[in-house]
Amino acid sequence: MLINWKHQMTLPSCSSDQQYSSSGSKGVSLSRQSSIIESFSTIRSFSDGGGKAGKITNAIIFMIAKDNLPLNTVQKEGFKYFMKTPQTFIPCTRSQNTI
Repeated sequence: MLINWKHQMTLPSCSSDQQYSSSGSKGVSLSRQSSIIESFSTIRSFSDGGGKAGKITNAIIFMIAKDNLPLNTVQKEGFKYFMKTPQTFIPCTRSQNTI
């Protein structure tokens, strides 16, 4: 085998030391693609009545009350555009140098 010839010193230690899980991956945590069921459950949690939808609604109400914003903030074009991407990272003002 070509791998035996090129990696004579490391092959025995690699094959005997590492444990493989039932999914075939090594004992290292690797990112994996989510299943269709997981993807649809995430989507459902953002729909009306979903778990994340309730958290987002409560966060918006808190923001309006805490920052003393007008209630029509949620009807403005910029806010509606922002809410179309609820899983975005909100950068802090220190990390933004240019607009």
